[in-house]
Amino acid sequence: MNRHSMPLTLVITGLLALLVTFAQAANAGTDHPRHHIALNFTLDKALVHGTSRLTIPAGMALHLNCGHLRLTGLILEEEGRTPRIPQVSAFNTLVIDEAAGVQVLTLSWQLQTAPQGADRNLIRTDGITLTGSWHPQTDRDVLFSLEANLPRDFSARTESDTLQLVPTATGRRVTTSFSQPLRNLNFVAGPYEVHSRQAGEVTIATYFFPEDAHLAAEYLDATAELILRFEELIGPFPYPKYAVVANRLPTGYALPTFTLLGQAVLRLPFIKDTSLGHEIVHSWFGNAVRVSESGGNWSEGLTTYLADHSFAADVDRDLLYRKNLLIRAQAYLREDNTIPLKDFRHGGEGETMDRARRAVGYDKAAMVMRMLNQHIGEEKFIAGVRDFYQRMQGLRADWYDLEASFSRVSGHDLRPFFRQWLERTDIPGMTIEEVYIDQRGGRTQLSFTLVQDTAEPYLLTIPVRVITLSGEQAIPLTTNTARASMTIELDSLPIRLVVDDQYDLFRRLDPAELPPTWSQFLGARTRNVVAPPEHLLPIYQPLLDVLDHMGCRILVAEAIDPGELADGSWLFAGDSAARQSLFARPSPMGIGLRLDVRHSPLNPDEVMVLVDSTSARETAQTAHKLRHYGAFSRLQFLDGDNTEQHTATTTKGIIVPLVDKPLGVPDQARTDFDQIIDDLVRSQVVYLGEQHTDYTDHFLQLQIIQALKARDIPLVIGLEMFPRSSQQALDDFIHGKIDETGFIRSSRYFEVWGYDYRLYRDIFLYARAKRIPLVGLNLDKGITNRVFTDGSTANLTYEQRAQIPRERDLDIEGYRQRLAAVYQGHPTAENAGFSGFLQAQALWDEAMAESVARTLERYPGHQMVVLAGNGHVGKDSGIPPRVERRVPGIVQRVVTSAGDPLPRTGQVDYLLYPRPITLQPAARVGVVLIEDELDGPGRVRVKQVSTQGLAEEAGLQPEDRILALDDQPMLDITAFRISLLDRKPGEEVQLRIMRQDKEMLLTVELSAVPSAQPQGHPR
Repeated sequence: MNRHSMPLTLVITGLLALLVTFAQAANAGTDHPRHHIALNFTLDKALVHGTSRLTIPAGMALHLNCGHLRLTGLILEEEGRTPRIPQVSAFNTLVIDEAAGVQVLTLSWQLQTAPQGADRNLIRTDGITLTGSWHPQTDRDVLFSLEANLPRDFSARTESDTLQLVPTATGRRVTTSFSQPLRNLNFVAGPYEVHSRQAGEVTIATYFFPEDAHLAAEYLDATAELILRFEELIGPFPYPKYAVVANRLPTGYALPTFTLLGQAVLRLPFIKDTSLGHEIVHSWFGNAVRVSESGGNWSEGLTTYLADHSFAADVDRDLLYRKNLLIRAQAYLREDNTIPLKDFRHGGEGETMDRARRAVGYDKAAMVMRMLNQHIGEEKFIAGVRDFYQRMQGLRADWYDLEASFSRVSGHDLRPFFRQWLERTDIPGMTIEEVYIDQRGGRTQLSFTLVQDTAEPYLLTIPVRVITLSGEQAIPLTTNTARASMTIELDSLPIRLVVDDQYDLFRRLDPAELPPTWSQFLGARTRNVVAPPEHLLPIYQPLLDVLDHMGCRILVAEAIDPGELADGSWLFAGDSAARQSLFARPSPMGIGLRLDVRHSPLNPDEVMVLVDSTSARETAQTAHKLRHYGAFSRLQFLDGDNTEQHTATTTKGIIVPLVDKPLGVPDQARTDFDQIIDDLVRSQVVYLGEQHTDYTDHFLQLQIIQALKARDIPLVIGLEMFPRSSQQALDDFIHGKIDETGFIRSSRYFEVWGYDYRLYRDIFLYARAKRIPLVGLNLDKGITNRVFTDGSTANLTYEQRAQIPRERDLDIEGYRQRLAAVYQGHPTAENAGFSGFLQAQALWDEAMAESVARTLERYPGHQMVVLAGNGHVGKDSGIPPRVERRVPGIVQRVVTSAGDPLPRTGQVDYLLYPRPITLQPAARVGVVLIEDELDGPGRVRVKQVSTQGLAEEAGLQPEDRILALDDQPMLDITAFRISLLDRKPGEEVQLRIMRQDKEMLLTVELSAVPSAQPQGHPR
């Protein structure tokens, strides 16, 4: 028979024996119902037998929910009426209608708890925990009293003013009562060792299991210190007694008169300095002053600020604490999951806590307290806290009660402040624009505009600091507009502008401030997981199970389109081809599990997580713990224990660089060229950077190559300007099989590179004369152009994919930032945006690094000289670290000239200052040519005649076809360019052309028309 709908039959005389007389109940005289609970336990069966006696005042109705309780009897009494059995609904609920007199409802019930306490209730021979729905729940606050029969070695704790423990024939009986109305009661019991002492007027105690009794003294000391500390801040402690009680279940509850902490939690060394204080402050706020049922939960934010934030301030980590609040809020809050602060009730319980709601009710609310403190001042803020407690003790309060106290003590109308932070769900973000620096009358004027990016601007007081050559100046900027302009007068030049570097505002962090953290993956809208190859699957299966339970999308690496990787956040479980295409091969690790969070190279708003484990056991011991480590970028575990935790370093505040401080070198630090060569000969690879169009750089490259060759070092020269597909032409040229003209044509120089050939000519000819091998380092531009345009490698042909490096690291520190600056200066219309640019650049750099490593294998005992653009030879993120990854321990040196811009500190080994040398301008006809698909002469057609040259004056017109130059047939554009290599501006050439089927002979004086930079190769 269904226990919810069965007719209840009672032996009235037996049940009435448990009742007080009706007259006693009537004399209770209270505005609140009274609920007396009697308990008897059968520990070995996880069973409790209970009797609830509820005394309901006259004129009051009461709704009860009995949940999973098995009701074994009930009876309702009212003066002057025959006792009756109320109707129990199919949902195990009942309603007691109001009556003219006092009513007494008595229920007997049973509850059997789940084996591991899944419903927050646990009954075992080693302890009892009743914190879930374990007794009949009422729809209003009641006054509780309790009695329970326990084993002889058990002690107990519940919310109570009085607690008596007396021996019985079979064990012990505990009796309690509490004068504060509550909605629910919590009860714990076990073989506790109880220790107590005084903390001022408060009796404090610990209830710890015997195996943890050695912790009692330090917890008593900490509890006493915390109670006295917060009494001074808030007011007298609200209860005469307070206990720290251990629980067999993993809890952290702040309850009236005691806190209930999981046994494992108690053992953590930092709990006394963090969580304990938080629970104690809840005695004032959340327990003595309770949260209104309709006005939002203010207590978590206020408690977090008063306790957790102040503990961080004790050790000078309050700034970091506030930044972490903002990081969590940014990780978990989105437009589709956030709520107004006024609607926050609770964040959930334990493992199922809703992270987004917690980010609102704890993190955002704590930041609101911080902003309020800054707005009205520390002294008035503390006065407001005290006023609020004094006014509302014993009552339920909402946000507007809190607002009233702070408005009263500060003398300010705080309604606008509270309304925007309580009712809005968006998070303000800000940028600095329109920065101008001007000198007037011996002083500096700095002007800028602060832009808020929310649809409706907030009323904000924004801390702004200007760092100057002589010090700093702090200026608060108060604004309620989308764009706020400000001008500051300074005594000296400004170095940088800094906004909110103390994190006093609840705002979105600037990308440079936001570290990649595990919380960003946990809070991502789309969470993708790449499963490892089949042979590694058993190692990672425990983690995949946890992630699948979280709702992540589990994918097989082979089924992923590379274009997908830009969408959402990704976790790579173990190594895979998809992972190596972004982060190269995993670095070696010891035994254990490692989790490494990176910003997504393809989408800066998302993260990618790299997980490596050495065994299924290590994964299983760690996977379920990871949710507790959201604040970190890098984690290491061994046997399930966390052995390393690190958060990536980011900027502090929104920083706008203004005037750079110049760099300098002491005159005595200058190094002789021969000494530099002495050092270079000891390296396996020498990188000679260049500005592609600067002949001074190329002449310096030639000098260094010749100086190294003079030391009888066998050399091989690697060239950025040639793809691997030009290698046969390079080899044939060096070995004398083709001449220079054949080399230019066979290598497709003007197609694959396109800069003025004369810039490199001396190097190529010297290498040919000395039989120094030349090696093309790069990919064909068609590959990188396709990736740049499409934003992934998905559309490459099979042959093209075979050419690209399998291992590519797009996440080397500083790489993305450096390329972003380059990309912003060279926007291109038809491409996949910065993601495509980044991938194309990484392919370019990784291909060159792969070629360098292969060349060292091909030419053992040779020193390799690499000629590449300055942007590719940086020691932090260019070719050198990528070669080091492939050839660990390799000795490399980087040399560049001190051009503009100067390389960042630490990017080169030698910065040389060569005497500037100018290459004579190339001789140009002054036309733009195109090549038609024709056989024989006439293929080269004039598309445009430049107004800067002399071709128009000589009579050349668009659509003319060039047949010959000084009697040399012009079969293609390459022939035309080769024919001009040794010519000089001012010389005349004879052009035989075809115009509308008529041949003509024109004499053109060559000019020095500037040539455009070649298109289509990474910079």
